[in-house]
Amino acid sequence: MKKAKLLLALIAFCGCAYSQDITYQKTKVEVVKLNTVHPSEIQEDWAPLLTNVEMPHPGSARYELKQIKKKSAKMFPRKVMADKSWKVTSVNDPTIGMNFPVATKVVIAPGDTLTIYLAGGRPNDNTLGISNEGTVLTSFNSRIYTYNTNLDTVHMAPISLHSFSTEFTNNGKFDPKILYDPISDRFILVFLNGYSSTESQLIVCFSSTNNPADPWNLYAFSGNPLNDTTWTDYPAIALSEGELFLTINLLRDGEPWQTGFAQTIIWQIDKQNGYDGDTVLNTMLWQDIKYNGQNIRNLNPIQGGSGPIGDNIYLLSNKNFTILSDTIFLVEVTGDQYDTGTQLNVTLGHSNLPYGAPPSGRQSIDDSLATNDARILGGFIENGEIQYVSCSIDTASGFAALYHGFINDLDNAPIFTANMLRDDSLDLGYPNIAYTGNHICSRQAIIILDHTSPSRNPGISTLLYGSDNSYSNLISLKEAEGPIDRGLPPGDERWGDYSGIQRRYNDTGTVWTAGFYGRADEINYTWVSEVTAEAETELSADITNTSNSSVYSANDGSATVQISGGYAPYSIVWTDANSQTTNTAQGLAPGQYVVNITDAANCTSNDSTTITEPLPGSTVFPNPAVDMATVYFQLEAAGEVSIAVYDAKGSRIKTLYEGLAKQGANIFSFSTVPLLQGVYILKILSGKKEIVSEKIIKL
Repeated sequence: MKKAKLLLALIAFCGCAYSQDITYQKTKVEVVKLNTVHPSEIQEDWAPLLTNVEMPHPGSARYELKQIKKKSAKMFPRKVMADKSWKVTSVNDPTIGMNFPVATKVVIAPGDTLTIYLAGGRPNDNTLGISNEGTVLTSFNSRIYTYNTNLDTVHMAPISLHSFSTEFTNNGKFDPKILYDPISDRFILVFLNGYSSTESQLIVCFSSTNNPADPWNLYAFSGNPLNDTTWTDYPAIALSEGELFLTINLLRDGEPWQTGFAQTIIWQIDKQNGYDGDTVLNTMLWQDIKYNGQNIRNLNPIQGGSGPIGDNIYLLSNKNFTILSDTIFLVEVTGDQYDTGTQLNVTLGHSNLPYGAPPSGRQSIDDSLATNDARILGGFIENGEIQYVSCSIDTASGFAALYHGFINDLDNAPIFTANMLRDDSLDLGYPNIAYTGNHICSRQAIIILDHTSPSRNPGISTLLYGSDNSYSNLISLKEAEGPIDRGLPPGDERWGDYSGIQRRYNDTGTVWTAGFYGRADEINYTWVSEVTAEAETELSADITNTSNSSVYSANDGSATVQISGGYAPYSIVWTDANSQTTNTAQGLAPGQYVVNITDAANCTSNDSTTITEPLPGSTVFPNPAVDMATVYFQLEAAGEVSIAVYDAKGSRIKTLYEGLAKQGANIFSFSTVPLLQGVYILKILSGKKEIVSEKIIKL
């Protein structure tokens, strides 16, 4: 097989940003197309797979991580817990739809088939995308598997990552990541090739249609883009409206991932170039990303929850190698690669809840399951809020738990909060999260995670997060048939390193997941599930009953609001003088009023009404009068009127007005200060017709 050449053309452009805390470099890079792959034409698949068995020798990186976890275990020993850390209140459990193993079926006799389960790698590295038409594309170390959910059958024969690119490179293939792009109706597949600076490549594949069996356009990025002694590991991907953002870690040759870390870089890629199969893929490389002189590691790009949005993108990082920390790095690439003003911003945040490197997951056998570190594993942004998940130790129990984080007020001073999800018996690992909300204020999301314990073999679970910051029960997606024991030296078996989840964009409330489970042969496999959340009802405020003022100028009106949807309890505030806070506002004067409703999820709704009053008739008010008097009168047609004041004997004292008055209601007011105390008559004539004759008492 021919060796893939270095297909990078560096253009002489480098932008550097410097501030007191943040430094980085960006370089425009053109990546030349490698070739086009036709999956339907792949006939021979040897599926070679090389697994490195890293031993925790003293002084090695893995040994250092184990030492961190040992210290953590002494500080936060395991305890028997009476209950899980979250209480189920208002959120209903998600429902499980179609689900199936990643397997093929072979006909061995008429009417008789044999199911062949496809074993996962060490680790599995589950990833998944589903198209709007219902085609599931999932991958794991180191195969690609497709399924037609409409026909409930395998879409095409499984293909190894090796066969997908064997024409171009014969190195090991690993760490797949998949996305479905609902804007372009295409799939993106990313995987890595090679384990050293001399052979490492980053393979980025764009489907030409929404059918994974049709041709794919492949581009090979250098896994050593800085031309030093580093190679590419651990990709993470997300989409903006026009670009693919891809982060990877550069590791030094000869060192494991735990301490061989050199830096995390960001590839910003024009996705349309890839879909069209252009000869050149336009990209921007962001490197040397530092805060206070320290590299920010394991950046995870955050995609829009209901679909790719905008030109900018947020990325998250934390201090994943730590006993405990509350630090969160919020990074933003502010625009697309073609905008010369695009820059990289970093906000250092501190969460209200610390996280830390999780303990290993317990099994029914001596070998435990590796939880790795506390890095951020998945997230989304929706309605101005970022939600993300990671693994962490729960300090109250010493268990491996799920850390569910939130970032709000992104445009001002971001606020960082989190919940710790700890089960009463299970160790939890490798979560991922997808948005399932159906309205502008919804925060609803489904979380997938791995579970294990001494009495429950490693399987897959899910739970639903509601907009009111509460959770459902933990629901099993797949129970395991046995523990994981790959027959390797004693210690931690690989678990994770990530789980797959994606919202089905044209089926609100539904996500598809791919996760890790054990079978009776003590090997790990992949299980795919459809999970649906019950739709949240949007908060609504409707003023259903209004009582107007009983007489002119009376303050005895009322209005009642009916509240539906959202999450109780509700906060009610009327805009009357007393800011009443009950469903019914009373003692209202004539005028317009608004009622503002806020629910437990901090969603808002409002409605308005107008309190009216009956017409006063031809009446002088106030009466008795001190300094002013007002009279209301109506005319059948516009015309000249004369308004005058008379004493009690009928003698005219003063003509106040002579002139035109309009048809309909009219109000006339005048000062009574010139009048002495006593009784007077106010008369209004329209032509020769007397239309008002009212007694006035002057005090």
